[in-house]
Amino acid sequence: MASEQTIELWSAQERVVIDALERDGVSRVKMAYVERKYAESAWAFREAYGFFHRESARMMELPEGAESAIWLYADKSNLYAGPGSYVLKLAIPCSRVILFDSRMWNAILNLSYIPADEADAQRFRAELERMGITDTRVLFETPFYPLQKRRVQESWKRLFSSADGCPACYLQAAVWELRRSWVQEIIPVSEDPSQVRPVSSGERPAV
Repeated sequence: MASEQTIELWSAQERVVIDALERDGVSRVKMAYVERKYAESAWAFREAYGFFHRESARMMELPEGAESAIWLYADKSNLYAGPGSYVLKLAIPCSRVILFDSRMWNAILNLSYIPADEADAQRFRAELERMGITDTRVLFETPFYPLQKRRVQESWKRLFSSADGCPACYLQAAVWELRRSWVQEIIPVSEDPSQVRPVSSGERPAV
């Protein structure tokens, strides 16, 4: 039986994730981490992340205990890795990955409408202007615009077809867990990456 095709992706993670991979062979994210990370903006991120969770569950079976997606990139230069963190080079089965255009995901994080085309964008802007609304975040901050809010949420589904033709520099990915078996390299940010050798199958990475 042929092995499943994989895709090369990159992720920046903290030591706690490396420890979990070493100890358990798997790492998953709890929503409490997102709440702590974004503090005052957590309510907006909860909207975006909740949408992503619901739609992902329709596309694939999510691992038990995985409450938030883990973000990865096709282009390593898109990573932000602070001192003391680790850059992971991963080979992940394609069936476990959701690919999309990072520009669209950023729009969702801002609770913005994702138009089908420019004409659609103009129509929606004009509709909001007639209602005296200049920022789509208002649709989520009050209960007064349920139809417009629903239209914004429905527009977000365009995210999941946005990888087609997306330039590599904008190609982002999500998985619902990281597995030790997917790790090809672990690069400590504070060290010279040239000193980190590839990890062969079944070998533990030097961290």
